Amino acid sequence: MASSSSARPRKRPRTAAALAVGLLAASLLVVLLVPARGSSHDPGTRCRTVRIYSGQANSPYWVVAQELGRELVRRHPGWGLTVDPVATDGSADNIYRLQDDGAAACSLAMVQLNVAVDATFGIYQFDYQSAARFRRGTLNQVNRLRTLGPSYFDLVHVIVRRGEVSSLRDLCGKTVSGGLELSGSLQMNDVLFDNVCALTPPALPLPHVVYQTLGEGMDSLTDPATSTNPVQAVVWVAAPSGILDERIRRLGSAASDLQLLPIDRYREGFGTHWDRYYERVAGAGFVRRDGAPGIFADRTISAGTYSGMNQPTATIGAPNGLVARDTVDPGLAVAAARIMADRPWLAGALGQAAPAAVAHAHSDALESDTHADSDAAGEYRQLWRNPVFCLVPVLPAVATALREYTAQQHCGLS
Repeated sequence: MASSSSARPRKRPRTAAALAVGLLAASLLVVLLVPARGSSHDPGTRCRTVRIYSGQANSPYWVVAQELGRELVRRHPGWGLTVDPVATDGSADNIYRLQDDGAAACSLAMVQLNVAVDATFGIYQFDYQSAARFRRGTLNQVNRLRTLGPSYFDLVHVIVRRGEVSSLRDLCGKTVSGGLELSGSLQMNDVLFDNVCALTPPALPLPHVVYQTLGEGMDSLTDPATSTNPVQAVVWVAAPSGILDERIRRLGSAASDLQLLPIDRYREGFGTHWDRYYERVAGAGFVRRDGAPGIFADRTISAGTYSGMNQPTATIGAPNGLVARDTVDPGLAVAAARIMADRPWLAGALGQAAPAAVAHAHSDALESDTHADSDAAGEYRQLWRNPVFCLVPVLPAVATALREYTAQQHCGLS
């Protein structure tokens, strides 16, 4: 009897342990089956259909948006997302499409970040007084924008016929294809020629700008005899672009008649113009560069990027990134921001958009740009120091989630 009664208490702990293990397993099952109530690493989202406004079809923005949609679904299978990239006229058009409060919670936009600044302050493509210039009909300020972080630099391409134009100043007073009316290319086109023609003495007339897609512009440049709007140059602002290389390759041997103009000598003018103009517009909200990198950067279009163009071309880079309204679902915003901060992933996406000749090199540069000992010297970290974030704040949820990068910002996190 003594041995049998002493055995019973030893069974109770095993029973309690089994019960505890069962409860723990059940709890883990609930967590796995209900991702929308998960940890801070996967906070869930109320969105089921997500739109990503992405510029011209087959442009680098469009390709990145397509891949971002697929990656959101892949990384968060429990969310039940459907992601629709939407082709548009470009950065300004993308921002206008975020205005609908009903859809804004589940909408993102790929934009040039300097265009987001214009939207915030009601400038240029967002200034009602400029409506006569644009076919949109009405222009307006788009407020309550928030950035979800930078992506990479768009490169300013100025494409001309070899022998007809040798410098940017030769284009003053001529006809230029500057992109669609609500594109970032058009915004950069106008800033470029303000510096080249109007602000560089002696002042010259500004070019006449026609609004065209990239394809229309290239047709007008390369076959002026059949074009209703023949042009002397095409301005295209984007990462190295397979869509542009395809247009050039169609020309066959005539591709060698085209060239890219170097524009790096005007980069400092870009920065000075930015500082003077936006300090006046933003007032107390403006943060001067004071030795920090300006909004624009020196960049190079590598030799051989495009068929027949075998010399490197010094140019200017403009930062782009994801933007949303302040009502965006925070779970969606953080998930998208984390994907865009995954540089190897972004490198792969951009490699799909780039000309085949440079896709690998372009991807390698992006993959290494977070490392302090790389040739890029932490370019991604420098992107986060861009003064644009002092004018269009980072969404607070993203600022917290990506604190490794956003801690460098001393403004705009609200």
